[in-house]
Amino acid sequence: MEFERRPSLGHRSRLTACLTIDTSKRKAPARLPLVEEKYTLHEILGQGAIGIVRRATLPGSKEEFAVKTVYTDDPEMVLVSEKEFELLQSLRHPNIVECVELFSDERASRIDMIMPLVRGVPLDTAIKRGGAMAEEVARPLCAQLLRAVHHCHTHRVCHRDIKPENIILVEEGTRRSLVLLDFNIAIRGIALTPTGTRPFMSPEAWQTLPLFNEMTDLWSSGICLYFMLVGFLPWICHNTRCLAVEVSRFPIRLPESLSRQALDLLAGLLCRNVARRCLVSGALAHPWLRLARQELKDLLGVSHSGSVFPPQPAYRDWEVRARKSLVDGDSDIFGHRLESSGGGLPKNLVGNYRSETVLWTIG
Repeated sequence: MEFERRPSLGHRSRLTACLTIDTSKRKAPARLPLVEEKYTLHEILGQGAIGIVRRATLPGSKEEFAVKTVYTDDPEMVLVSEKEFELLQSLRHPNIVECVELFSDERASRIDMIMPLVRGVPLDTAIKRGGAMAEEVARPLCAQLLRAVHHCHTHRVCHRDIKPENIILVEEGTRRSLVLLDFNIAIRGIALTPTGTRPFMSPEAWQTLPLFNEMTDLWSSGICLYFMLVGFLPWICHNTRCLAVEVSRFPIRLPESLSRQALDLLAGLLCRNVARRCLVSGALAHPWLRLARQELKDLLGVSHSGSVFPPQPAYRDWEVRARKSLVDGDSDIFGHRLESSGGGLPKNLVGNYRSETVLWTIG
């Protein structure tokens, strides 16, 4: 705004304001973020430390999407998002989240990942609300999770962060399914650096071994199955140092109410020795999951005539150990070596005797 002195109609002069606009200095309207040029963003579905998830739609379409927005100007974060997008583009499976598009907007310092909207409840929320699942409810969900893991491993992808928060339960009438999310720390091939969420990290990850592979996903899947069947995690400690010792050495307690087949599968998945841990093919072939024989042939590409267990070290040479409960005053944590009872229980189960009740634990 500029002021000019102009003579009035009379003989007296006065100061009048005259507005002049310099159009050469007018700012162009702010450009919309790239994602908003194509999608209409709606309410916030979730929020984290560095980003949010919002519902989105395409103009003229009823299809709904979830837009995960990360606000950052760190080139490393951009590379992480691009890697996650590339991995998800190579994984097409009904139990794995799909990624439609990725917008990397340097001007707005944000990254937007577009995924189909999955309407469901995280597994951890479902368990907190409803408690432990019955085996017949958990069985198909466990099978779907292992199928997703099998698909990842077929494409040499290790998820490295399988946990209830990254598993969405979807109800469609009487059918319940799950979707595996969050591949931002997934890696293709062998991992060089251990990572993940501490209560779900495998013993080899806690020991910071220089190399570890997709077998860590089998351990995490076993912890998720335990969480579904028991209603809480097997660990008592919350302190990081204490938790590392508990995961690496202490037996895992199991309630006596679980069936022997469920105990057997848990023992295979939660075997601390990586060489003996159950492979994903062996887990999918386990009788507890009750998979149809033809479905197994189609999925795994192998014949399962006779025994459903493929010959693999995961189900061989289990140790048989038992210990008295620390509640009974036994200071020997790992107890005494016993002979197999021949009752069909996996040999790395540990009998924890308290009065007449037997609580089985995985040694």
